Formats: sequence, structure tokens, C-alpha cells
Amino acid sequence: MRATDDAYNKLLHYKRKPPPVRQTTKIAEGVTNSWFGGDFHAFYGAIGEKAPIRTQQYLRLLASRQNFLQTVFTRLGGTLHESQPSLGGAADYEAHHARVQQQ
Repeated sequence: MRATDDAYNKLLHYKRKPPPVRQTTKIAEGVTNSWFGGDFHAFYGAIGEKAPIRTQQYLRLLASRQNFLQTVFTRLGGTLHESQPSLGGAADYEAHHARVQQQ
């Protein structure tokens, strides 16, 4: 991250203006993908510069995350239980655990 920041600042100092987005993406692509999930807006924020672009990210999971997770869980051999534990406390947890053990 520091090396990329230094490279950006060298370009900034040499040209006396911020480098074009295309040039910045070339020097910061690896760092941006590793540290910021490809979000160049976050990269600019991390180095203290105003971002000239706003990265758009798209959700790649299915619309129903719960159905997706249940499908993966079942295909991996997991079994769904009828009841789910409440967040009431230790007594509720013990009662739920006993019901699961009986199944």
C-alpha cells in the first residue's frame, strides 16, 4: 500500500496535478483489489485524495440469500432442524439442545 501511495504521489508531484484515472488504475490495481475489493473510491480515500470516480459494485448472490444458504447447506450434507434456538438465555439454549439431541 505504501509503495502504491508513493508512486501516486511521485506522479502528482511530477505533473503538478492528479494523474488521470487510467494511469492511477494501472499503478493501484493490485492494492485496490487486495485491500479494497476493487473499490478505487476507497483507495483514493485511503491515500487522502478526492476520488474522481465512484466504483459501482453489483451483488452476485441470488436474490434470496436465505434460500441460497439453505440449498448449499443441504447439498453439503447438513440437516435442517424444525426449531431454532431463541436468544433468551442459557435455559432456552439447553432446552433446544435437548430437543435436537432427541431427533
